[in-house]
Amino acid sequence: MFEDKTDLEIDESLKAWLRDIQLHRNMKDNPTVIDLKKVLKLLVDRFSAPVQEPLSKMSNYQLDPRRQIVKLFGKLRADVQLNSLARDVLRIMVLDSAYKTLVFNEWTQNLNRPENMLTFFIGSDFTKFLHNPLFIAWLNYVDWYWAKSKEQRLDRYITFIHLLQDYLNRNTIDDMLDSSTFIAVFPLNAGDEFEKEMQDAWKIRQVVPYNVDFNNMETYQKNCERSYLQIMTSRSGYFITSIPTDIMLYLTTTNCSTF
Repeated sequence: MFEDKTDLEIDESLKAWLRDIQLHRNMKDNPTVIDLKKVLKLLVDRFSAPVQEPLSKMSNYQLDPRRQIVKLFGKLRADVQLNSLARDVLRIMVLDSAYKTLVFNEWTQNLNRPENMLTFFIGSDFTKFLHNPLFIAWLNYVDWYWAKSKEQRLDRYITFIHLLQDYLNRNTIDDMLDSSTFIAVFPLNAGDEFEKEMQDAWKIRQVVPYNVDFNNMETYQKNCERSYLQIMTSRSGYFITSIPTDIMLYLTTTNCSTF
């Protein structure tokens, strides 16, 4: 079917086979349904086949066929003809315990920030997405990225809440943040401090516009006699107590000259 290679090069025979699969999936009134889980199994068998190269010459990822497949479809996202197939296969992977952490680890290493991946998980239809298993998988990725990424932004909770506000109303977010089910999907970050910071970020987002610029922190601090949070709370009559130090620092970097 395609050449027996052990590296991650995408040979033309493999791409031609995947294009045939995509072609059949796109055909209208096609009686043959392509099961992508079976496609994954075929690929696992292919990458698990005996090889001529000594194991000592193979890199770590080549010892794990599933990791090779994750990398394969990650690369195919850049292929115009195979992008749709790669997206659908990766969506299956994030719902499969055999692949999930491999995909998350690959994306984290590539610094694919969670807020940039939401539409990849659930597409453009946000109706009833709270009950979509792919939305839960996205929350799992948020948890994984925050725990594993070396780049931990101070504003990650506020960024997360800000994104949810684009799709959910206030009551829905209130209910979600108070839900034990919601907290349960963050096992790597779970704890009293995590719940408190998430709730504080939600309180802040209800009174603070999202236009902070980290690059001009020192300039803004010199120009502002009061923090951005103090200005917003004094105008709205709303006061937030016990704001974590890192979030308070984040808020004090905002340009006050716009008020």
